[in-house]
Amino acid sequence: MRILGFGTYDVRLHPRVGVLLEGLRERGFAVREVDEPLGVGTAQRVKSLTSPASALRFAAAIAGKWARMIRRTSAYRGKNRPDAVLVGYLGHFDVVLARVLFPRTPIVLDHLIFASDTAKDRGLSGGGVVGKLAYRLLEGIDRAALAAADVVVLDIMLPDGSGFTLLERLKAMKKRESVIIISARDTTDDKVAGLELGADDYLAKPFHLAELHARIRSVVRRSRQAGEVDIRLGNVRLLPETFQVFVAGRELSLGRKEYGILAYFFHRPGHLINKETLAEAVWGDHVDQADNFDFVYAQMKNLRRKLTDAGATIQLKSVYGFGYKLIEDTET
Repeated sequence: MRILGFGTYDVRLHPRVGVLLEGLRERGFAVREVDEPLGVGTAQRVKSLTSPASALRFAAAIAGKWARMIRRTSAYRGKNRPDAVLVGYLGHFDVVLARVLFPRTPIVLDHLIFASDTAKDRGLSGGGVVGKLAYRLLEGIDRAALAAADVVVLDIMLPDGSGFTLLERLKAMKKRESVIIISARDTTDDKVAGLELGADDYLAKPFHLAELHARIRSVVRRSRQAGEVDIRLGNVRLLPETFQVFVAGRELSLGRKEYGILAYFFHRPGHLINKETLAEAVWGDHVDQADNFDFVYAQMKNLRRKLTDAGATIQLKSVYGFGYKLIEDTET
């Protein structure tokens, strides 16, 4: 899978995106970066909007970085288009550019904060006409950033406030973007609070990067399924409306139960599914009448063989004593 790190992030100031990208590289993913560090932190960005002159200087600096980023992304168009774009922290501006450059690629915004809230906390909204205009501008940038991202990765313990407060703002805005919380706070109360406020998933630290990656893909797939006619993983394409499967552009003939099994796993990539859960999901209530699950093994054996013979870059991996999980070949 091809991942593109994108933005004006500076790993010296905010190292998390660098850690994420390096972890993905170590797991064998093809990670590239189009990063033009601006070298300006949150406080400096807000301060730059306190006067027209400093705002113009900041805009010119951003424009220069963007011009170089646009030139560099020409190498990642067409057949070289990434499977996902990860926009680094302080990416409110960058995520909009990423959406323009990659209109059909899932965009992940790492570590969202509301720029307008940060400005308000630092007194910008009350700083006369210029301050109020700048605050309104930042509110617009916040809305544009949310509209551009498919997935927002959020930490509850933010440098400029609580992640729960941000979630409440997102809920009030009736956001459509998917939110994944990652946090060192692992209590049941925190998890319930986050999910009730509208988060799509909650991942407690420490965690494996492969797990975060799988959850991001799963959330993107769920959020886009209603508006798209197909679902893709690796070189396999699933068409829910016509119950068809294509591998590398060639149709793969599957039985009804084989298709049902594959579709079930497509919505849960990387998740370990035991045979009882799979049987109930695909065969329904009739599974209670079965003496054993030999029929599950038989269908899985046929499906795995067909995928292998067709050259699929995904596989249904057997985990002895537990069940199966769907992975891409890069995860083996």
